[in-house]
Amino acid sequence: LPLIPPAILLLRLCAPAGIFPGGLFGLGEISVEASVRLLQYASLALMAGWATSALVPRIAPYLSRAGISGRDIGKGDAGSQIPEAAGIVPGAIFLISSIFCMVTAGDTDALTDTNSALLSICFMLFLGFTDDVLDWPWRYKLLLPSVATLPLLCCYGGSTSILVPVQLRGYLMSGGQLTKLGELITMAATVDTAADGAIVNLGAFYLLYMGLLAVFCTNAINIYAGINGLEAGQSYVVGCAILLHNLIELARTGGDSPPHLLSAAITLPFVGVTLGLLRHNWYPARAFVG
Repeated sequence: LPLIPPAILLLRLCAPAGIFPGGLFGLGEISVEASVRLLQYASLALMAGWATSALVPRIAPYLSRAGISGRDIGKGDAGSQIPEAAGIVPGAIFLISSIFCMVTAGDTDALTDTNSALLSICFMLFLGFTDDVLDWPWRYKLLLPSVATLPLLCCYGGSTSILVPVQLRGYLMSGGQLTKLGELITMAATVDTAADGAIVNLGAFYLLYMGLLAVFCTNAINIYAGINGLEAGQSYVVGCAILLHNLIELARTGGDSPPHLLSAAITLPFVGVTLGLLRHNWYPARAFVG
């Protein structure tokens, strides 16, 4: 059942012209080339999900044998030991399937962004597995995710500006002039006076924000690791939401949006492996993500 929503969205978006007039949500139809690439990514995601579902129960006994296990207090049995760190399986399969997605795309212009993303993901995977083995203190869990974002931050070439909510713009500019708060903010950032305070360029602080966001996202998911199905389940929901956003943007541009195609190439394998893991992490859990 969880496979149905993303499958329907993909089929509706990639269907030949005329089958679904207007394409996805009436936003338009995408090009044949983009449809083929999305279907290739979806096929790899299905294989990745099947491989994850098949390998998790085979790897779990090795984790238990190595003593990497924990009590499942949700079952009310103090002696119930469940293998932990099973997330190493979907993590490794995700990296492999993402590389194959890049091979099928043949887009050499996106290799820098892709490699930096995969390097950060690989570092996060290494951090998660070593945490299960070495039980890192929380001070390291807060620091190391920020270090893992460095490959992404070094390759980031996008905008560092943010759009200020309408309700807050009056605090930055009034009557065409900067307010006291606006003048204070200009000491560290740039307020766009031509846009009447609607845009603020954070500069290097934007990159700092991205690094801190990585700390929040990883720990916000990982903190639910001991609850059956919740860690993998919410990751699946987040992945589907990102995929939906990418598909909507592709429909609006007719498939001519390389950044969203790249994002779909990463998101689809993630959704696939997460769904394969969720099968074993759902209550009653037979493996913990770690």
